[in-house]
Amino acid sequence: MPDIAPFTDPVGSIGGLWVYQSHRYPDTFGGGSDAVIELRFFPPAEFGADAYVLQRSLNGTDGRADVPWGGDVLRTPANDTNNFSFDPGGNYFYRLRVEGGTRAGQVSNVVSAEVSIIETRFAGWGVDSSIFITGGMYPWVGHGMEATFDIRDLTDDDSPITGGIDLQWYRVHPRTWEMTPIPGETDPVYATTNDDVGGWILVCRATGDGVTVGGFINLQAGGGVLIPNKAYVSQFTGEGFRLNLFKSVPSLEKEDLLLTYYDETLMDNVPVPIDSVTHLAGNATFFVTVDLPDGVEELQLSNVSDVWTLGEEVAFHPGMPPMFNQSVTVKIEPDITVMHPGAKVLVDNAGKVNLGTVKVKKRSAPKVFTVRNDGAEPLTGLSVRVTGADAREFLATPLPVGTLAPGASATFSVTYKPRAKGSSKAKVQVASNDPNEVPFDINVTGKGKAKR
Repeated sequence: MPDIAPFTDPVGSIGGLWVYQSHRYPDTFGGGSDAVIELRFFPPAEFGADAYVLQRSLNGTDGRADVPWGGDVLRTPANDTNNFSFDPGGNYFYRLRVEGGTRAGQVSNVVSAEVSIIETRFAGWGVDSSIFITGGMYPWVGHGMEATFDIRDLTDDDSPITGGIDLQWYRVHPRTWEMTPIPGETDPVYATTNDDVGGWILVCRATGDGVTVGGFINLQAGGGVLIPNKAYVSQFTGEGFRLNLFKSVPSLEKEDLLLTYYDETLMDNVPVPIDSVTHLAGNATFFVTVDLPDGVEELQLSNVSDVWTLGEEVAFHPGMPPMFNQSVTVKIEPDITVMHPGAKVLVDNAGKVNLGTVKVKKRSAPKVFTVRNDGAEPLTGLSVRVTGADAREFLATPLPVGTLAPGASATFSVTYKPRAKGSSKAKVQVASNDPNEVPFDINVTGKGKAKR
């Protein structure tokens, strides 16, 4: 995964002021229309402030004054307010001034908004992020977005207007709202790329041509484009479990992970504190130290990142292909893992293990298999047997234990002793209380050859 630094606020100031739209609207008290500008911003509470006062100037550099409003100034009425919508009375540059808190007196980034003189309004807009646009699914890299706009003519009974706007897609810094145009992206449909990863906000700006349509609108069309990273948990112990990622990451700390379970009584997700995350080999495997709660059978593990997200493929609907889900299910149950020499993990009843070509009535070298409990509960009822048409030609030693604690392992071996020339096959079955792989089947093969 790429190592991308998170976006931050400008030093000694606040960010996030932007112009959502500038257009006209039918006059409330009669004919004609009024200019309307809508500004949006982070609420004052995000910066520990009590309020903002809106300031304006003609050139954006000096002569600033608080915007008058009803005998006072235009001030946020509450610390959770996140927008102003007003008739500007002219073309100005705007910024916010902080009131209260440790940032009192700080100001925001500066934005400008020209008043529209064309009698049109933006009556509707939308963004479709359907998987059918590009075949990619939101928010993964490659998903498509299609912006639509509904524009009305105020001089003609609010009738719809077709055309009259130019489109441009932008990547926007989420803290300063600095807008960077994406070269060549001037169509309604945009497909996300790796350049959008890292926390950028994506905006489609519709600008009137100044003849048919006036004003503009910055339509926030999405953001948080992520790279999916398949993951699974294994090797439970009394202290926690191992997290395995398909793609290595620059870093992973306990603050980056979220572990929760659903409480039926509270009807809410309950967080489970993670004590530590220890990096193992390659920055793709980690040991997560956590005290798993008693009585909980299933948890969900997710991560916090502007670049990537861990998850697993889940079949949400019968008959549909599995889709990537932004969390990993952590089941508190036994989970059998079987490996053969070289630590290769076997898949239940898939593939074959070949014990080689052996002279009739002679024994092959033993193949050693390891059984490990990767679940969070004891793996019990362990036993090994051989079945199939040629079962008598494959000899399996018993496991030395009948129960494995979480994270514990044991071994058994299989040898091949052909009774006649030709190919032989059988199944070595490992029985346990694993709820899914019951029994765990290992397909074994061999070939007998004549004595000389």
